[in-house]
Amino acid sequence: MKFKHTFSVFLDNFSTNYKLLVYGLIVLAVTAGLSCAILIPLLGSITGTAEYAALELAFSDMWQAVINLETGNLHNLLLGIQDALDSFIAMLGTKTGLFALCAVLLIIVYLINRFLSAIGAYTMGCVVNDKMALRANSSFLYSMTKNLGKASRFSLIYVPVCFVYDFICTAICLLVMSVSPMLIKFFSFTVLLILFTAIKNTLICDWLPAVVHGKMPNGKALKFALSRKGKNTAYIFSNLLIIELIVVALNVAAFILTFGAGLLITVPASYLILTCFQFVNYYEGHAMRYFLDENTIIGPERERPLSREEFFRGNDD
Repeated sequence: MKFKHTFSVFLDNFSTNYKLLVYGLIVLAVTAGLSCAILIPLLGSITGTAEYAALELAFSDMWQAVINLETGNLHNLLLGIQDALDSFIAMLGTKTGLFALCAVLLIIVYLINRFLSAIGAYTMGCVVNDKMALRANSSFLYSMTKNLGKASRFSLIYVPVCFVYDFICTAICLLVMSVSPMLIKFFSFTVLLILFTAIKNTLICDWLPAVVHGKMPNGKALKFALSRKGKNTAYIFSNLLIIELIVVALNVAAFILTFGAGLLITVPASYLILTCFQFVNYYEGHAMRYFLDENTIIGPERERPLSREEFFRGNDD
């Protein structure tokens, strides 16, 4: 039932998808700007060297000779390219400190991106929770402004925890991919990545709802989420695994069939549906009533339409 209820809540909150899209594009623009501020000076320091100019000239001479069918001097031109390439690689070796600095800065930019994205996820959770609990159409911008402090504290814990987990899992996926036969390299990488993502989402499934609806401190909420006693973990994992397979299939189809344009809808929708599942799972796990849509309220032991007055009065007749 959680699977079916998740899609009902998702459709009921679909307008949030467009707000999340706008926010995601703003975060992407900020991230791209910071990345360019790091990469452009790095590239400038490389392309401005004499070694780069010599390599560029060597390739240009060879290309011109090929176009003019002047193959008599081709061997010397290739040797010139080899010498220029050796000098270029040696020049790159002198800039290892600069490369290391840029790598650290890019990691910081990535963490900033994840921090801002987590604030958006927290805000989305607040909007979904208000709709499920009170049938309130909360403004995305107002919810973000109102809960910015709480969202920031949540992000400060969420981002490092997920970064470490994702780093370890990605390293394992790449290691398995490197030792897998050629025909199943990408298959093994994709399967492991989906499995690790489903495990992560299962472990932290109750974290955001516990903070937003349960009003728990972040540390207590994380501890509550990681405690899997009596939470039917296998059932939650199987639901999340199916949802993630559907999400991956939709995103791949959107990328191929719409030349990437459909990703503007499917990417934020992927985050929204996972958030909806988290709150549906939390509400039903705590036997709480919530609005499935405008006319239907889900109770702990029954599923039938109730009036708003019955819902808020707690009528059990």
